[in-house]
Amino acid sequence: MGKKSNPSTAHDYGKIPPQAIDIEEAIIGALLFESGSFSRVTHLLKDPNVFYKVSHQVILEAIIELHRENTGIDLLLVTNKLRQMEKLEEAGGAVYLTQVMGRVASDKHLIFHCTVITDKYLLRELIRIGADMQNKAFDDTTDPNDIAEWAEEQLQHKFDLNIEGRATFKDALVSTLLDIQNKQEGVTSTFIKTGD
Repeated sequence: MGKKSNPSTAHDYGKIPPQAIDIEEAIIGALLFESGSFSRVTHLLKDPNVFYKVSHQVILEAIIELHRENTGIDLLLVTNKLRQMEKLEEAGGAVYLTQVMGRVASDKHLIFHCTVITDKYLLRELIRIGADMQNKAFDDTTDPNDIAEWAEEQLQHKFDLNIEGRATFKDALVSTLLDIQNKQEGVTSTFIKTGD
């Protein structure tokens, strides 16, 4: 599976990145408690990085792998899979898995919980993309159009923003830069841009 990460960019600004560890634990507990739960939320939990806590990412990685293998998902199977992956301790150990499962009585709110976690993940991704854009913009050798194209690709990939009839991020950036240049030269526009 992919690289485990906790974006440090928010820490650079003295803030904790968006996350909800208690909800992550509730999701893991529900997945371990109800064997068929994961099939209801696979579309929301495709990537282990949707979880903020690295040990939770490792657990989700094992769950995703069991699902791919068309194996059941429960406490014993996930514990065994983590042991096979040599990541049981990185996941917090068998006792931690048992404790997390023991805190959950059902998977009743699983979809809602996964939606909350997905939103937190997307916020962390926006922070990462914004920080990367900022770093690229401080490099005087980088073409602004290249940064705009990169950002648009990143946003479209994460948010599925391929909407017909809308200006691309690159087009909006070029238009904005042209407006700034025109204003510096004393040329002003008489209409208001609405973004549509």
